[in-house]
Amino acid sequence: MRSSPILAFALVLSIAPFASAQVRIQPIQPSARPAVANTAVIDRAAVNERRLVSLAKKNRALEGRVATLENALREMRAASEFTCSAPSTSRSGRGTTEDCGAYACNYLDGRCRTVAVDSSQCAAGFVWDGSNRCVRAPTEAPPDDDCFLGLFC
Repeated sequence: MRSSPILAFALVLSIAPFASAQVRIQPIQPSARPAVANTAVIDRAAVNERRLVSLAKKNRALEGRVATLENALREMRAASEFTCSAPSTSRSGRGTTEDCGAYACNYLDGRCRTVAVDSSQCAAGFVWDGSNRCVRAPTEAPPDDDCFLGLFC
């Protein structure tokens, strides 16, 4: 019984050189990658060109909005900027003038005053009445020749 495994092993060894000659194991070759066509580069350039055109359109639209806002800002400034063109006349940025009446023009903001705290804030011919208002100055009576220093009239 011992001889039969040895015989089987010898038989396998005698057949092995013939079997290996018939079966060849070939190494696996890495597959060659196909060459990248220039179309990928051209496509990237086309995509960038489309983006550039789209951004240029958006930029023009934003420039139009900025111009509109700048015009509105100029109008607002013109409507809110005032100067004193005379001691009792206010002039707006649009060129319209306003007579301040009994009050003087405020040189700090260019608008007509609406209250006064002393006579310097009143227009010519008006005086401060002590209660934040400017009133017409009282006319002085002609001096009476019969009065002595204005005491005994």
